Amino acid sequence: MKKTYNIFISYHLADARTHYSKLIASLDREGFSCWTDFDDVDQNNNFDRELSAAIKECEFFLVCITANMANGEYMAEEIEYAKQNGKTIIPLIFENVIVPLRLAALRRVDFINYRKGLSDLVAILQGSFNKKKKTPEEKELEYLASIGDMFHAIDPTYAQLTFKGNYSDKVKNAFATTLFQKTELNQFLHKNSDSASITITKIKELIAFILIHKRVAILGESGAGKTFTLQKIAYELAKMRLSDNTVPLPIYISLGTYVGEHFSIFLNENFGELNINKLGSANVILLLDGLNEIPTENLEAFYSGISKSEYACVLSSRKIDYISPEKHFYEITIKSLDVRQIRSFIHNYLKEEAAEEFFWKMCGIEVSNLWDWYRATYTDVNIDNFWYDKPYENVRSNEVNKLKINKLRKSYQTSGIMPHLLEFAKSPYLLFVMCCILVNEGDLPQNRASLLKIFVEILLSSGRKRSKRKFADVPDDTQRIAMSKLAFLIQSEKKGTFFEEDWAIDVLNKSVSGFSSDSLIYHAVCANLIEKHQHLKFSHQLLQEYFAAFELIDDIENGARVEEYFSDAEWWKPTGWEESLLFSVSIVKDATNIFKWLIPANPDLAFLCSREHGIKFDNELLSKIYEPALGERVSPYAKKEWGELLAKNGDSRDGVGYSAVPDIAWIKVPAGQLDIGNDVHCGEMGFAWEGMKVKIDTPFLMAKFPVTNGQFEKFIEMGYNEERFWTKEGFEWKADQQNPLNWKPEAFEDYNQPVTDVTWYEAYAFTKWLNELIGDEVKKAYDFPDCEIRLATEMEWEYAARYPDGRCFPWGNEYIAGYANIDETAEEAKVGPYFLGKKTAVGMYEQGNSALGISDMCGNVWEWCQTIWQQKLSESCNNSPEGDGFRSLRGGSWLNSCIFSRNATRDHFDAELFVYDVGFRIVFAPKIM
Repeated sequence: MKKTYNIFISYHLADARTHYSKLIASLDREGFSCWTDFDDVDQNNNFDRELSAAIKECEFFLVCITANMANGEYMAEEIEYAKQNGKTIIPLIFENVIVPLRLAALRRVDFINYRKGLSDLVAILQGSFNKKKKTPEEKELEYLASIGDMFHAIDPTYAQLTFKGNYSDKVKNAFATTLFQKTELNQFLHKNSDSASITITKIKELIAFILIHKRVAILGESGAGKTFTLQKIAYELAKMRLSDNTVPLPIYISLGTYVGEHFSIFLNENFGELNINKLGSANVILLLDGLNEIPTENLEAFYSGISKSEYACVLSSRKIDYISPEKHFYEITIKSLDVRQIRSFIHNYLKEEAAEEFFWKMCGIEVSNLWDWYRATYTDVNIDNFWYDKPYENVRSNEVNKLKINKLRKSYQTSGIMPHLLEFAKSPYLLFVMCCILVNEGDLPQNRASLLKIFVEILLSSGRKRSKRKFADVPDDTQRIAMSKLAFLIQSEKKGTFFEEDWAIDVLNKSVSGFSSDSLIYHAVCANLIEKHQHLKFSHQLLQEYFAAFELIDDIENGARVEEYFSDAEWWKPTGWEESLLFSVSIVKDATNIFKWLIPANPDLAFLCSREHGIKFDNELLSKIYEPALGERVSPYAKKEWGELLAKNGDSRDGVGYSAVPDIAWIKVPAGQLDIGNDVHCGEMGFAWEGMKVKIDTPFLMAKFPVTNGQFEKFIEMGYNEERFWTKEGFEWKADQQNPLNWKPEAFEDYNQPVTDVTWYEAYAFTKWLNELIGDEVKKAYDFPDCEIRLATEMEWEYAARYPDGRCFPWGNEYIAGYANIDETAEEAKVGPYFLGKKTAVGMYEQGNSALGISDMCGNVWEWCQTIWQQKLSESCNNSPEGDGFRSLRGGSWLNSCIFSRNATRDHFDAELFVYDVGFRIVFAPKIM
């Protein structure tokens, strides 16, 4: 007859001869039957199977808590199996150590005093131990243990993410005009706020930042690991709370369940048995996951509630959906995974040999071959050397592998672009999907939609194996249709991510025939496509958006208006359909019609569609986002890339070339009279001045574009060292330097971008050199006999920008989102969604041209003027090239808000200062006497 056991004891092998053996003997004397792994099992034959069977058959599962337990890999698996099988788990404390988080809430028995511990244990086993009403402390321990359970399954695969943020206390700047006397404040003024940058690579550093700053928003792209991060924060804080009750209690809440109720009611519902009022705001930290999952109509109520709340709070949100609540949140962004992190995750998930093979498969055959060559060529090499070392110097053309490695390193180190499928792996969720596919399929597809298609097939297959109900088997296509109907209506009805089961059953009854709704939902839950709690939700928002894409495709083909999905007013604002649209272009064989449907309404999203892996459109179609007709919507992201493509393939636009001499595209500025200054909006940052009437007696020419890198390179080659082109003060400053102090030869690769990091002295010397080179030709061509090439005076610059009607911006009186390369998101002057964070090629913002057709007078780079700075601009201002003082700046840059980029805004720098967002433009105008 088979012997049965009612007790299983989980222990560390190092404790076998001490605690374990003694406990077995004691329980045996008390008449309890204990399963043991040295009498009851063959260690060499089916050990795991017999171990599992013993746990499944036992009534009580005892865990020996000792210092060795932390290293007990088998113990963690045994505890997990016991939890899955609903066993009564009793921790036995043999040494003074912290109980693991997942066991913290369980009734424990203290065996430090062995005799008393044994007596208490026997009483529990015999059922005579009195059960008491739960204390607040016990309720808290239960909650902490639930956090341990939540994170336990995914913790082993966790790879450290990287978080980066520019944050400030957002103190409003109210500078007096006297501050402009101090050069060192110019950089500060250009940044708009007292900001700092932070990079965090360890979760403990992130937690320390959160505990100091109290209110933090963790932002990231879809699948970036926001939920994972918040759960990890909850897990680590829960462990800290176990041993230190001054650490705030982490309350993890999924925001998809918020339906617009009063915020305090919502919190109470998510505290379980804990008393929120007794805990107090100082003793709690809210971890609110998925701001983007709140139904749109409930967002206003949520923002109101969170702004009034006194709790420390961490929000997670997709970056594109985030709007800062009224109370300032420090914004920290999860960066895409880098090579080290991707490899670490794969090694956590897979066995060593399989992990390394998979990593190089994701890199592609060419990079894998380069790695093999690299290892064979050099000694003491590792992955970090290969990816992160500096590019080889002085490489010969026949050193093919070195040239390829240089290209790989430059692409990765400067732009973060990874080869082949590593580009997908930058997203933690897609990396997880790829690992699952590799384990089950052995090969990987080439775009996101195909990845999820195979992933869904794997989930459905494994779901059938887990299914215990005898429903008719649901075909994959039918299940996909059912999930698509649900996902599409969830998004159409703006439900967020959570939905009621009754609602889902009603939807499926109406839209899927031949199978019961109950069956479809059950199979989806078994397959982990849908999670079932109090409500239902897709297991990941990307899955929901992938399924919704199928119905979206059908709707577009059936003539849906684009305005039904994307706002017509503030068209750049997210509506929740963005990811589904991106999936749709990867699902269909030919996405041309979707692209044409989308471009006029949302060129930003159209641009992202064109960059989806494996998607190709013809050049004529792409030109509609790269070079939209005047008056059409423009995507700055597309314009930035277009400028880079022009540089790569040859920028043939008039005014950009540099072959023999700089090619300048001149725009005629008519003579006339105009009011300048007197812009009250400039007063917000201390730039206001009362203005004056300026009269331009003689027409002049202004360059359509700022001077470019390529054009300035010619000056370095042909005239930089010639003293005759410099002012006295400028040549003394130059001394024996051969080029600008911050000049980088690689800047020539971006030859169509405006030159920056040049002093006023260098800008002036360039004009003298160019005047000598082409001044006579310009005189003859335009019949301007008494003119010369020089920098514009402040009055000339503003007159040209405001012509003909005194407008506030080059194109009109109101700022229009996407019309200039500035920081439209700045807190003190938010005017749109864009902040590229870098300069672009000249002339990319045609919609923002002035009435005369002059480009980039708003944003991109500040422009040196001829004028010597004085606090108040007047007719008597000094435009002499001599002197070493401050020189005026106009136009604002990519770094600034629209306040700095208005036509009337003035600033200044020291003539010998070179800055990364300051360049210059030239005019052909009357000589300055």
